Amino acid sequence: ERAKRGASAGVYIQSFMHYCLAIGEKGDYQEAITLLKEAREYGERADSRYGLLKIDNTLGWAYLEICNFETAIHHNEMSLMSTDKVRDVSTSTLSEVDSFGRLNLGDTYAMMGDFSRAKGYYEQAYENAKDNQYFLARTRWKPRCLIALGELWLALGDTQKAQEFVVEVEADGFTEGFPFKKHRARLNRLRARLSIQRGDLAVAAEQLQSALDDARSVNNPTQLWKTLQTIGDLNVAAANVTEAQANYLKAASVVEKVAEGLTDSSLRETFLQSLPIQRVLEQAKAPV
Repeated sequence: ERAKRGASAGVYIQSFMHYCLAIGEKGDYQEAITLLKEAREYGERADSRYGLLKIDNTLGWAYLEICNFETAIHHNEMSLMSTDKVRDVSTSTLSEVDSFGRLNLGDTYAMMGDFSRAKGYYEQAYENAKDNQYFLARTRWKPRCLIALGELWLALGDTQKAQEFVVEVEADGFTEGFPFKKHRARLNRLRARLSIQRGDLAVAAEQLQSALDDARSVNNPTQLWKTLQTIGDLNVAAANVTEAQANYLKAASVVEKVAEGLTDSSLRETFLQSLPIQRVLEQAKAPV
């Protein structure tokens, strides 16, 4: 409350957003969402359009993390619409919010299996990164965009295109101030899946160990369960049934811990019934 009284609405909401991102990244999604909704109500009362679009953007990410896809889509679309209305010469940083919203929507549709829509959002973010006014998108979010496009083309069965995006992200690298270990984990999972496709299982194992190290370092549940699941897939490719089952169980354990932290029963049930989470849970209990 003291911070709220002493700062402008926009500054207060932005600092609040960063705090919620920090606790959300560690898996405290319920608290992050609860606080973000409170901040959104405050932003509406204060008529802070700039603050509101950032809160919607962050809510879109938080709901994506817990596979509440429809709500994630709603908030990200709200963020994009608000960004378009507010943008002017004094709000160049909105280009970053715009790109983040498009990447959130791309990831959401990709997790839903709607690759056509995902591709549209990813490609727009990719084109934006070439525009000078999107300098923050280019330096901070372009690696995430390239990784996402690589994942997309791999899911569509085009390993050559997927590899081309891996090469591009390796050439661009990660900005010094924003290494984003969770995106590095995502990149190594993509590299590993391509290695598995080529039959280079030993190389894939090394890449997944690097991904797991980064996922554990940031302690982000989504990166943990996705990485453990991919290690299980590698074990299956190597015909190591025992290890595969062990890693699928570890992935399910991470998912169950996330579910336990969601005190809102609606959020919890939507999370557990989503197709990606159902697959994790089925893999954990079914013979490989």
